[in-house]
Amino acid sequence: MNSPHYPVETITGVWKFERPPHLQVATRSTPGHLLHYIESGTYTLVTNRRRYEVNAGDCVYYYGSEEVEWHGGSLPVVFYSVGYMSSLPVLPVTRRVFKVRSEIARIFPEIFNCYQRRNEGISVHLELYGMLCRLLALIYRSDHNTGEKTQSGVWPAIEQEILHQRKFHITVGDLARLSGMSLSTLSKHCIAATGKSPRDRLRDLRISEAKGLLLYSGMSITEIAGQLGYRGIHEFSREFSRTCHVPPSGFIKNNSKAHPEKY
Repeated sequence: MNSPHYPVETITGVWKFERPPHLQVATRSTPGHLLHYIESGTYTLVTNRRRYEVNAGDCVYYYGSEEVEWHGGSLPVVFYSVGYMSSLPVLPVTRRVFKVRSEIARIFPEIFNCYQRRNEGISVHLELYGMLCRLLALIYRSDHNTGEKTQSGVWPAIEQEILHQRKFHITVGDLARLSGMSLSTLSKHCIAATGKSPRDRLRDLRISEAKGLLLYSGMSITEIAGQLGYRGIHEFSREFSRTCHVPPSGFIKNNSKAHPEKY
């Protein structure tokens, strides 16, 4: 793997959560990369069309605003969560939930405590980014030692270009041609990184962008539809309603005062 120039571009947040027993949640993970360390408790996770039994001592990894179902057990769950933007390779779908050594587990509360001091100056920022880079180095080294390969940065790089160029309605065929690869190769990279086909992943990118624009841009629904490349407001409303089970106007109403959870 060629070393990226900036292994960690931005830390989007560091949190510590406690979830009550028997919690049932269907949501999405935050954009970019997201790591959880489960300090205590157990729950069942469904994501990427796979079902995982998550236990204390496990690390959970998400990439790119993935669909998440949380089915709580009989005990509360306490976990640390670290979100970051990075050009690092995406961990394979088979390695989204994995047991970690005590050396890795200790770093999560250290990052959390350091993040609380992030306004104290550049030295704390350097310390914070250094801790996260150390954490990621240990995780990627563990991934290498298992004999499983992290996925190349091909699909994440394609996604970054889609977002940068705002090509939210590009066809899969045009995307393959612009990427210089066959449809089957493009599909292989996308499924390996996200667990979804390119068509489904492009839809998810459109809908995720739409949600942000609906809540924070001040644009009208018609303007948002045009911004995302829909042929009209009706096409946009139809796809949004089918995906989110609520029309764009209902989404704004339901979330205008909500505080989004981080999963």
